[in-house]
Amino acid sequence: YFLDIKFALSKLNYRNHRKMTIVDNKILHTGGMNLGEEYITGGKRFKTWRDTNIRITGEQVIDYLVIFIVDWLNSGGKINLEDEKIDSIIKENREFTKNPYLMQLSSSGPDTTWTSLKYTYSKMIGVARKEILIQSPYFIPDNSLVSQIQIASLSGIKVKLMMTGVPDKKIPYWIAETYFQELLQSGVEIYRYKAGFMHCKNIIIDGKVSTMGTCNFDMRSFEINYEINSVFYNEEISQNLRTQF
Repeated sequence: YFLDIKFALSKLNYRNHRKMTIVDNKILHTGGMNLGEEYITGGKRFKTWRDTNIRITGEQVIDYLVIFIVDWLNSGGKINLEDEKIDSIIKENREFTKNPYLMQLSSSGPDTTWTSLKYTYSKMIGVARKEILIQSPYFIPDNSLVSQIQIASLSGIKVKLMMTGVPDKKIPYWIAETYFQELLQSGVEIYRYKAGFMHCKNIIIDGKVSTMGTCNFDMRSFEINYEINSVFYNEEISQNLRTQF
C-alpha cells in the first residue's frame, strides 16, 4: 500500500501511478502497463488494450531504483541500504550494457518542488521544429500547454493528438472534448483510438526525441499523482515509437 491514508485523509487524493518492475537490480520494465490480465487482453470491458512498455538495462535502472526505494520508505517499508551494497549495484549497472542510449528519468508528485513532468512535456513541445505526436488516454491540460500546442501548430509544425476513443471514465473523456474546437482551429489533428482502450502515454518530437511512461497529459498527473517517465534522446527509439503511433 502506498501511503497510510487511514489516519491522514488529506492524502486520500494522492495516487502512486508509477509502474516499474526491477529484476535483480539490473533489468527494468516500465511504461504505462499495470499488472493485470485486462492490461494485456482488455478484460471484460474492452476488445483490446493498447499500451507501451520498454525493457531497459544499464544506468537508467539506478535512477528507477532510487525512486522505488523512496516510494518504499514513504509507504512504511524498511530497507538497510548497507545490506543492499549500493556501490556494487551502481558499478554493475554501469558495466551491464555495451550499447548505450542516452536516456533521462523525469518524475514528479505532490511532494516535489517542481511539476517536473509538466515542464518536461512543455520543453519538448517548445523545441519541436517539424512534428509533435502526443498519445494519452486523457487530455486535460492547463492554458499554458494549450497555448504552446496552438503556437506550435500555427508556426507550421505538424501536431497530432491521439486519445482513447473508447473511454473507461466518461467525465474526463467529455472534458477533453472542450479543448477540441480551439485546437482544431489552430490546425491540430485529433485522433481517437477505437480498436480498444488506449492507455499509452507517449510524446515524440521530430522523430528524434521521445518520452513514454505513466504521465497522462492532464493536470491530475502533473499536479497530484506520483508519476514517472523515461525520456529518450535517441532517434532509433523515437522512430520506433513514431511507427507505433
